[in-house]
Amino acid sequence: MTSSPSLFKLSMLLLLPACEPDGGNKLGGGGSRTVPTCDEGSATLGVAGEFAVDSFDFDMAYDPATLLISGPVFTFELPADISGVSATVDLPGKDVGFAFWGLDDAVFIDASRQDETEGAWWSAPYWHWGALGGTVTLPIDPSTMPDGGGCLFVQPSALAMNQDGKSATMHVVTQRGDVGTGVIDVNIIIVGGAALYQDELDATVARMDQVWSGGGGPSVGNVEIFEVGGSSYLYYDDSNELRATELSGGNPQAVNLFIVDDYADEPGTLGEAGGIPGPLGLQGVDGAGTIVALDGHRMRDGSLDVSTMGETMAHEIGHQVGLFHTTESDGSRTEPLDDTAACPESADRDGDWYFSAEECADHDGRNFMFWITGNFTQDEVSPQQADVLSRSVVSRRVASR
Repeated sequence: MTSSPSLFKLSMLLLLPACEPDGGNKLGGGGSRTVPTCDEGSATLGVAGEFAVDSFDFDMAYDPATLLISGPVFTFELPADISGVSATVDLPGKDVGFAFWGLDDAVFIDASRQDETEGAWWSAPYWHWGALGGTVTLPIDPSTMPDGGGCLFVQPSALAMNQDGKSATMHVVTQRGDVGTGVIDVNIIIVGGAALYQDELDATVARMDQVWSGGGGPSVGNVEIFEVGGSSYLYYDDSNELRATELSGGNPQAVNLFIVDDYADEPGTLGEAGGIPGPLGLQGVDGAGTIVALDGHRMRDGSLDVSTMGETMAHEIGHQVGLFHTTESDGSRTEPLDDTAACPESADRDGDWYFSAEECADHDGRNFMFWITGNFTQDEVSPQQADVLSRSVVSRRVASR
C-alpha cells in the first residue's frame, strides 16, 4: 500500500502527563477509604436489554479526604445483565473527573491514595486525571469487567477550586444484555464543507469495519451523515467546542466523528479523541466526540489514503471507548492490557528514544492503537482490545431481521 509519511496520532493521553504533579501523585490526605455498600436508597441503573442514560444532579464541595472539589459518593445497583457502563461529569472546565470509582470490593480509582499504587490518580489501570468531560468506563481491561453486576460506587470531582459550590450533573450510561461482539453506530459530521466525497467516505468506513471486525471486535453499524457550519480548518483550542455539538436527530448511542480538512495551527495532525475514555452515549457535553482531519491523510498526488484514514478512525474511536496506545513515542507504556505487545528498548535502533512504527514492526507497530502511522497497514487487534470495544456502552447487539 502506498501511504503518506508517518504522522502523529494525537490523543488526550499525550496531553495528560503535563498535568501530573512533580514527584508523583500527591492529591489525597493519605490512605484508602472504606468501600461503600448499596442499600435500599441505591438506584438500579439502566433498562433490561437496552441502552440507557441516567442523570443525577448534585452540588460540588471541598472534600478533605482527596483535597478535591467533589460531589457525594453515589452508590448504584448494577444488574446482572450489564454489558458495559460509563460515567461522565457534565461540568464546564478542563479538570473534572472522578475521585472514587469501583464495583463491590474492587476499587479502581481512589484519589485519596497519595502514592502511585494501583488506583491512585495517574496510576493503573485508568491513568485517570482531570479532563474536559471527565469520564470513566467499565470495562477498560479484564480486571474491570462488570460481569454479574454488583454495587457500583462513584464520586465525581474537579481539581479547580473555583468549582466549589457549583451545580453539576453526572450522566451514567449503561448497555444491558448480551451484545456478543456487537456493532458500533457512528454519526459522521462533515464540518464546514470539508472535501470528503461519498466514495471516499464509504471506503474509510469499510476500512474501519475491517480493522475492528477482522480482529474479533464489533462491526461498524449504522452510519448517519450530518453537516455543520463553521470553518473546516480547525484551531486546536476550538476542538472541544466542536466535540460538544449537539446533533438534531442524532442517534445518542452512536459515536460522533467529526471530519475537518485540517488543523489550522497543527497542520498534518491525523485526529484526536475526546479522552481515554471520552464521554460515550452523550451529545452536547465536553469531550463527546472524535475528530479526524483529511489533509494529513492525503498522498503526494492529493488523493486520500482511505486505508490509513479508516485506520485512524478506528484508532480514535478506540481511544474514546478507553483503549490506550500500546507504546508511546518515547517507548513508555500506560497500557493496562496484558495481551498487547510492548516495543522494547532494543527496538530503538538509532538510539534517539523515538520509537517509530517501523522500529516496532515486529512487536506492536502494526497494532491499530500504536501511537504513530507507519509505511504499512496497522490493523492488528488483540483479544482484550476487541473485548473493550465490544463491551463498551456504545456497542449494541445486532438488530434482528
